[in-house]
Amino acid sequence: MRSSRSTIAENKMICRESCFVTIVVGLTATLMISLSGCGANRNDQEANGVPSAIEQLAVHRKQPDRLVESQTRGHLVYEHYCQICHGPEGQGNGFNSAMLTPPPRNFADEAFWKQIDQAELQKVIALGGKATGKSVLMPPWGRTINESQIQDVISFLRTVPQRAKQAAAAAEAKAEENKADDG
Repeated sequence: MRSSRSTIAENKMICRESCFVTIVVGLTATLMISLSGCGANRNDQEANGVPSAIEQLAVHRKQPDRLVESQTRGHLVYEHYCQICHGPEGQGNGFNSAMLTPPPRNFADEAFWKQIDQAELQKVIALGGKATGKSVLMPPWGRTINESQIQDVISFLRTVPQRAKQAAAAAEAKAEENKADDG
């Protein structure tokens, strides 16, 4: 009886070991076949400019454009605090502009950008017009918005001349189109 029990136990052990070896060999062979197929396929794909399956699944993250992000944040701050006087497009034609003498700065004026530097613009925004020899009607924003927000607003304001040119070109193209339709 003992010998049959030990024989059965030994047979089970041998069976487990052989099953394990079979599984390992099978998986290894499958992996080798898969890898060899992928290698040839990858080279063919690279030669054709086609990305591999792994490359297609990869997530490609572009580095953020810090200037564009700053301009976007600055535009939001500008809309909240500045456009009431300087206008939605920064051209000095905001809702309050009709009541202000002198009128608010037109940031689309390229001559303005040639005569002012970053430090002076920061100072005007932070301390207001009175503290910088400009209009006393320009409020000091330094306690309302922080230094980073001031930098962001300046980044946005620097886009105003180009945006004004683009808007003028689009309006001119539209006028030409309407003129052609009428004629």
